[in-house]
Amino acid sequence: MKLFIDSDNLITLVGLYDNVADAYVNTAGVIAQVFAASDEDTQIGSDVTLSYIAASDGEYRGQLVYGTALAVNETYIVKIVASSGGNQLTVKVNADGAFANES
Repeated sequence: MKLFIDSDNLITLVGLYDNVADAYVNTAGVIAQVFAASDEDTQIGSDVTLSYIAASDGEYRGQLVYGTALAVNETYIVKIVASSGGNQLTVKVNADGAFANES
């Protein structure tokens, strides 16, 4: 995954699914946070709220805004937390900082 410097970045969670209910979850509260991989206590930018994409199967999307302090060749951790009905899912994904033309 890449996080593009000097650009808006879309963060997407695809197919949020409740195995117990055997159904996609379309009503969760979902946030994403970006941390420096070298220091997971240091959040980069603000929390990003991911909104449910209408008529999808558990797909949520939010925007990490232009101007978020990212650096080339730095590694980040994107942490996504989804909560629904007392259940919680946490996903962490590594992402590298890059300019869009370096993808």
